[in-house]
Amino acid sequence: MLSTAVGCWGPGRDPAMEPASTAGPVQLRFSPYAFNGGTVLAIAGEDFSIVASDTRLSEGYSIHTRDSPKCYKLTDKTVIGCSGFHGDCLTLTKIIEARL
Repeated sequence: MLSTAVGCWGPGRDPAMEPASTAGPVQLRFSPYAFNGGTVLAIAGEDFSIVASDTRLSEGYSIHTRDSPKCYKLTDKTVIGCSGFHGDCLTLTKIIEARL
């Protein structure tokens, strides 16, 4: 029986019943925001401009999708590129599109 086993925890002690930490209470935090990363690059000259971005949407080491654009066409001559929290990027582009 595990409860009567004698090992490195001593006689009759179950290691699963020991507290995980004796440092005191731990305050856990929740934030709905996540940095989804990304790269946006823009280069402009006298008669040209180039806007490019990656399409990977990730959080930490997890890749959510590899097909998430970060550049959005607003008008025929206007493009916006944004990275960071994906929800903020989508909201920003929708607000700008509504005001144009």
